[in-house]
Amino acid sequence: LDQFHVITPEGGSLPLFVGNVERLEKRATRAYRRTLFGSLSNVWLFDKRCVQPDKANASALALLPRDSTHRLDRLWTLVQD
Repeated sequence: LDQFHVITPEGGSLPLFVGNVERLEKRATRAYRRTLFGSLSNVWLFDKRCVQPDKANASALALLPRDSTHRLDRLWTLVQD
């Protein structure tokens, strides 16, 4: 997996480049309820640095809302950890 595309609500396509796949974490769930399509599976792929900083390489990712008033405080907490 090198890249994939996310389709926006407007119908546009955004390419996402994966990079090093060793950094990816996977979470999966399965809904066994009866649906029109049978059982459904959900898979989330995310960079491990979103959950816990990589202290050995001094690297981390912070996903923050643009309109958050406490962005700098949250980033400083991440740096201190």
